Parts: sequence; C-alpha cells; structure tokens
Amino acid sequence: MISNTGASSILKNSVHGTESTMSSAPSMLSSHLDMRKTTNPSTKGSFESLNSLELSQTSSKNCCVCNKTFTLKKRYFCQFCQNAVCSEHSSKTRLKPNTHEAQRICDICEGVEAQKDIQNEINEEFNKLQDELVQAKEINERLNRDFFEKTSILNEYEKKITLSDIQHKKKVESMKEENFILVQQTEKTKLLLETLKKTLENTRENHKDMTEKHKKVEEEIESLQLSSVEIKKNTEDISRDIDLIGAKIKSTANFDSICKSLCQRCQNRLGDTFNKIHNTQYWLQETEEEEKIL
Repeated sequence: MISNTGASSILKNSVHGTESTMSSAPSMLSSHLDMRKTTNPSTKGSFESLNSLELSQTSSKNCCVCNKTFTLKKRYFCQFCQNAVCSEHSSKTRLKPNTHEAQRICDICEGVEAQKDIQNEINEEFNKLQDELVQAKEINERLNRDFFEKTSILNEYEKKITLSDIQHKKKVESMKEENFILVQQTEKTKLLLETLKKTLENTRENHKDMTEKHKKVEEEIESLQLSSVEIKKNTEDISRDIDLIGAKIKSTANFDSICKSLCQRCQNRLGDTFNKIHNTQYWLQETEEEEKIL
C-alpha cells in the first residue's frame, strides 16, 4: 500500500509537471507568432497595416504562406487575417467568432487558432488539475487526519493488548500455582483416602470380630442366666431341704444331749456337719443378695 506521504509526493510531482507545461505553453505560442511575422513579408500590406480590405486584396500578389505569385495559382483570401493565400495553404475551414458558417483559413492562422484551442484546452485542463489538486489536498489532509486518528486508536489498542497480555500472563502464572497446589492437595487427599479405606477395612473387621464376640458373650450370658436360674431353683430346694432337716433335728433331739451320748470321734464328725450346714446357709444368703443386686 502507498502511504499518505507517498501519495502526497506523487500529487505534488504531477501538479508541478502540469504547471511547468502550462508555463511553457505561452512561450511556444509567442515563438510561433514571431515565426509567422518573419516568414511572411506580405503581411506588411495586409488589412492590419492598411486598415482596408480592398487595398489588402488588390496589393497582395504573393501567397502569405509560401510567398509565391498568383500567376498560375488561384488567389484566395483568409477570412481571419484577410491576407491572400493559395489554395494549397488555405484548404481548411474554421468557424469564425460571431458567425454561423465555417470560413476559409490559411495554414498560419489555422496554426494560431489551433494553438489558441490548445491553450484553451490546456487552461481548462490546468483549471481541472488545480481543482483536482485542491480536492487531492483536502483528501490528503483528511487522510492524514484519519491516519493520525487511526494510529492513535491503534496505539491505544496496542497498549490495551499489552496490558491484557501482562494480565493474562499473571493469571496464567497464578492458575499454574493454584493448579500445583491443587495437585498437591489431591495427592494428600488420595493418601488420606487410602489410609481411611485401610482404617475402614480394619474397623469393619474389628466390628465383625466384636459382633461375633458380642454374640458369644450374649450366648454365654444367656447360658449363665439359665444356669443361675437353675442354681436358684437348686438353692431354693436345698434351703428348703436344710430347713426341713434342721427342723427335724431340733424336734427330735438336742445337739448337746446327743453329743454327751456319743464318743469323741462321733462328736467331732457331728460338729463338722453342723458347721457345714451353717456355712451352707450363709453361702446361700450371700448368693441371693448378689443376684438381687445384679
């Protein structure tokens, strides 16, 4: 793409070129007019010098262009300069100002008129180029303003992009750190989960063992309760039997009177049996009190 400075330089060069051509155009026209005056000595007796069409037409014997006599050639008159001219150098016609029909014109006047037309065209083109130059300058100024505005906007966007890049990098770094911390925490949690699983398995096994032991203890307690009930019944039966035996012994004989009638050995055996009976009653009372407490 062509920058704004390049476009402006191109427009300036083109404008300077047109100005140089326009400045050289009047000099070219003046040189053609001088050449016409020097090459045509018959113009001295023309309408411009004598101020009379009849005098110029009668006095002109040579062609104003080729300077040849009209002995063998037919004489014509140019309707622009009123000079006599031959048919070879007046073959063209041109519309004269303030007229409606094309008039005969000599080659010299044709050249002058053509130069005038060219000069007019050059002036029109020059004016157009000046207008285009003004428009180009306005466009260039507008483009420069747009360029500076867009460059300022672009600089602001670049600053925002750089700031966003820095913030993005900081966020990425913070996310990496957070991710590293999360990875460590996940590893720790995995280890904790493994230990918890092991402890759960151990607790389940222990729970199974405890439930089995509890069942066994309950069974033992039930068996002990049944045995204690049977013991209670047996003790009750024994206590009733002992009470009956004691009542019978008291009713039949006295212990002291019996001891007197027995030998020493029998007395000792009888004392041992009474002691045993006494001790059995005391033991039965203690077992009953313990069962009540339970």
